Amino acid sequence: MVIQLLNLFPTPVAILDLKPLSEEEKSTIVNTASSAKGAYLENVSSLDKYILKNEKLKRLQEEIQTCLNAYKNQIMSCEQELYITNSWVNFLPPQKKLPIHHHTNSIISGVYYIETNEETPGIEFSHPNPNLWTLNWKRKEFTNENNLGSFINAKNNRLILFPSTTRHRVNKNLSSITRVSISFNTFLKGTINPNDYVGELPLQ
Repeated sequence: MVIQLLNLFPTPVAILDLKPLSEEEKSTIVNTASSAKGAYLENVSSLDKYILKNEKLKRLQEEIQTCLNAYKNQIMSCEQELYITNSWVNFLPPQKKLPIHHHTNSIISGVYYIETNEETPGIEFSHPNPNLWTLNWKRKEFTNENNLGSFINAKNNRLILFPSTTRHRVNKNLSSITRVSISFNTFLKGTINPNDYVGELPLQ
């Protein structure tokens, strides 16, 4: 029997593998000043919350922006400019984890991996409707249609883009190294006009 499947309301997560960092770029990221003071999550964050504006990371910022442009054009079909608002370095030491959370005041969020190995955890996304399947039957295999979560491996120079409302977490770092990544948020510029419907929103 042929089933016509409609994947209604999918969560568009994009995975892109970028060019390797130069030694100067990597050093700028890994050696940036950081602090765990006041953090409600278990990772250590850079003091600089606009790390991608660092002149030494201009090439990386431009490459990420190119990926964002492709995402907003091909997936969002968006005419407005999507730009990076803030960006910071995450240091996840061994035996630490990130509890489930999402990013506020943002449209699309992203994570870019700098230092990982086969044992460092990736990112786990949760289904936007956790009550979609109320029974936990034995799956023959896990698919996007029958699963309530999805895991993407961490890999050096890998960029992951996702809607900022998507809830996600990072499992305990079982490796012997500190997992290093850059996270960032975005927003739109220009006048948002929903197809001439009342509700025009001018953004500065």
